[in-house]
Amino acid sequence: VKKRLIEMLAEGTHNVFYAEIMSEFGYNYKISPDRDEFGWILGDVSRLSNAEMEESLGKGNGAMLSSMVWRKDLGSVGYGYWGLVTSLGYKEPDDDNAEEFVHDQIRRCIAYYT
Repeated sequence: VKKRLIEMLAEGTHNVFYAEIMSEFGYNYKISPDRDEFGWILGDVSRLSNAEMEESLGKGNGAMLSSMVWRKDLGSVGYGYWGLVTSLGYKEPDDDNAEEFVHDQIRRCIAYYT
């Protein structure tokens, strides 16, 4: 999944909906256990991307690659994303700054991976 998200960035795709990326890996967005499992996978992807960037660029300079995977109904990241944000040591932004936080994460991923 990490490799595919990086390929998408290189292709100029900066966000993808869950249903689309999940189907590429044989998951069905309409099936709750599939969504749960894929959410865990995305969490692992973000932990890896964040650690990789911080190791290369220094503490505080990581980013979450899963920031580019969005829920179609929300037009942004899913609810589980914010728990991951705080578990990785980021301060959860208030509602007014949440969208900018996500876009900043995507910009960091673009800069690092492309």
